[in-house]
Amino acid sequence: MSNLAPRRIILLLALVIFVSFTASVTLAAGQEACVGVVLLHGKTGQPRVVGLGVVEPLRQAGFLVEAPEMPWSRDRYIDRTYDEALAEIDQAVARLAAKGATKIVIAGHSMGADAALAYGARHGNIAGIILLAPGHIPDFPAFQRGFAADVEKARSMIDAGQGDQKATFRDTNLGKEFTRIMKSSIYYSFFSPDGIGAAAKNAAIISPDVPVLYVGGTADPQTRALGKEFIFNKLPANLLTKYIIVDSDHMGTPAAATGEMIAWLRALAAQ
Repeated sequence: MSNLAPRRIILLLALVIFVSFTASVTLAAGQEACVGVVLLHGKTGQPRVVGLGVVEPLRQAGFLVEAPEMPWSRDRYIDRTYDEALAEIDQAVARLAAKGATKIVIAGHSMGADAALAYGARHGNIAGIILLAPGHIPDFPAFQRGFAADVEKARSMIDAGQGDQKATFRDTNLGKEFTRIMKSSIYYSFFSPDGIGAAAKNAAIISPDVPVLYVGGTADPQTRALGKEFIFNKLPANLLTKYIIVDSDHMGTPAAATGEMIAWLRALAAQ
């Protein structure tokens, strides 16, 4: 009997350790399942394009994902004001919450990154922000110089009570210029350096409780132009706020950053 007692104690301890380990693994999985990610595509993009190599790995890692078609998509470009675009992000957030997400992260690529930052500056209840190769930065000096005449044209139309009237305006994407016909109020809301999309101002007013993962690409000219100074260095300090560079061009940054995103989201889930 004296030999059996120690064995029973050892078996009991082993059982306790196993149950504790199983509980901790279950808790970790539950935490990840509570995190929801709204993934915003870039200018003239599509949800499925930015989602390639991103959405499924995130879901397999246990995260909920919404990838809505935004007003700046290829088929919609641009059919809502910036305010109305943020309201569409609200709807995606609500869908994630309805699925059980308790921590919401807003992630965006290129123009979607600018929108994610704009949304985060106005919604302190989100858990985090992911900026993937930010683009369409209306307050960036080079952007301002390129579109000053069109912004002034739109502002003049608005001042004359013609905000709902359409006109031809200039734009650029991946270095290629083009024109689009849209309402002056819509154009002004997305291109004004003093508007909702002013990234430097938005970065400065993000809540210190909201961490930001900023990802740039080695072969992305916009990443080089913005550097750390224009957006990242204006963000408030947070232990999870991080700046990384992945080996990719502008379009490939989301897929190249998937592993970093998952690791960062897991750290966020564990908080």
